[in-house]
Amino acid sequence: MDRIAAISGDLNRTSVAEQVVSVLREEILRGGLPPGSPLPEVPLASSFGVSRNTVREAIRLLVHEGLARHNMHRGAAVTQLSVEDLVDIHRARVAVELSAVPAAATAGEERLGRLAAAVGQLDAAAEAGDGRAADDADLAFHRALVGLVGSSRMDQFYAGLQREFRLGFTTVNRRLPHPDRVAEHRRLLELARAADISGLQRAITEHLDETWATLNRMLTGERPA
Repeated sequence: MDRIAAISGDLNRTSVAEQVVSVLREEILRGGLPPGSPLPEVPLASSFGVSRNTVREAIRLLVHEGLARHNMHRGAAVTQLSVEDLVDIHRARVAVELSAVPAAATAGEERLGRLAAAVGQLDAAAEAGDGRAADDADLAFHRALVGLVGSSRMDQFYAGLQREFRLGFTTVNRRLPHPDRVAEHRRLLELARAADISGLQRAITEHLDETWATLNRMLTGERPA
């Protein structure tokens, strides 16, 4: 029983740590904690009103997600992605999304409906001029695309890629590119519903390549077209 009690205490601490992670993750991905920002254990523990061990566990989880990196001498800080990191993330996104496309031919209405729901949310956000909601809907669409496969492991892997991708735009202090996003995603939805696999593969490749080109222009100091 003593061992069970000890394990229970660890579970409670982990639960609190996950709540701390949720707040820090949101701040990182929204740009409140820019890349390179230190994550000092003592001040964070004081701010959250939790133990230093809880913050340490939260930082460990962020490191596991790729959103923080730990230096033995300087402590933890928000991850600063290199251009090489971003190229690798882009290649991985293309590979995962293209591998999911054939599933559109056999996907049921429930999974295709998630694509349609994301397009509807994107349309509403664009109409309202809500850039943050538009970004969220855009990312939800791509998660739903990968979700056509019906693999929880692929979903989890892709969610990690998306976090790092969002961090890439935080690196240049910009949101995702907005021009023609609604029409573009509506077209992707139409191709998925029509089970036009080759057309959807081409459209996804072009879409992701243009997103990467926009990010690359930002990184090199050029103004997006």
